[in-house]
Amino acid sequence: MKIAILMTCFNRKDKTIACLNSIFKQLFTDSVFIDVFIVDDDSHDGTVLEIKKKYPNVRIIEGNGNLYWNGGMNRAWTEAAKFNYDFFLWVNDDVILLKHAIQNLINTYKQKASENNKVIVVGSTCDFNTLEVTYGGYCDNKYSKLVDLSDIPTECSTMNGNIVLIPMDVFKMIGYLDSKYKHSSGDMDYGLRAKNNNISLWVAPKFQGYCKKNGLANWSNPKIPLLQRYKHLNSPKGQPFCEVIYFSKTHKKNWVIEVSKLLFIVLFPNLYLKIKQKKY
Repeated sequence: MKIAILMTCFNRKDKTIACLNSIFKQLFTDSVFIDVFIVDDDSHDGTVLEIKKKYPNVRIIEGNGNLYWNGGMNRAWTEAAKFNYDFFLWVNDDVILLKHAIQNLINTYKQKASENNKVIVVGSTCDFNTLEVTYGGYCDNKYSKLVDLSDIPTECSTMNGNIVLIPMDVFKMIGYLDSKYKHSSGDMDYGLRAKNNNISLWVAPKFQGYCKKNGLANWSNPKIPLLQRYKHLNSPKGQPFCEVIYFSKTHKKNWVIEVSKLLFIVLFPNLYLKIKQKKY
């Protein structure tokens, strides 16, 4: 069983190396062979040198500093697709995989692929200190509620891209991440495209790794001046209007409402945070 692990990184050497450490400490009951393809998007903190020193077999693809997550993952995927793998595994470089994580994903795949023709398997992550679920699969069509941890696989509507196992037959149907997305939304779009093609998405039992949830986005931070919030919103790592409109039209949502929601958050971040706290 051959798996290509796809990663992208930029200027967080310690996290990237910690993630690689967890990958190469994986324990398997099946016969599994892994290769790691990682795009370094022009880091200048010594990430590449450290990877070469500790893991010389990792295949490093150098980016131009303008790939971000979506572009970097596609670049890694393009290289891996030149070879004959059974699975592609997305792993964010700030994730620490538990020792049996990949085997657990494989086990879930085996179980659900016998019931359904084509499946994608998602791994949940949690905060190391609180054990709160941070990333994984979504159980609602608003993409606001993550699937709770369970002892059995749970079907989801779409997913974060932190830990995702994609079989070759799914890749042949869906292809790469949509290049219209720069940084975010590409992972959720991929899950929705899969569902539209009758591919089921399953969250593996329990959690498969640790990953701290990102803090408050700059565009929704009331401590940041309005003009800067607006610029952050429409930056590649924010929620650019062109991408929001494209996502909305692709997945049959009202783009005017979606853009209006974002503008409301930018204009009234304190009110937004109060509403969010009451809701959750």
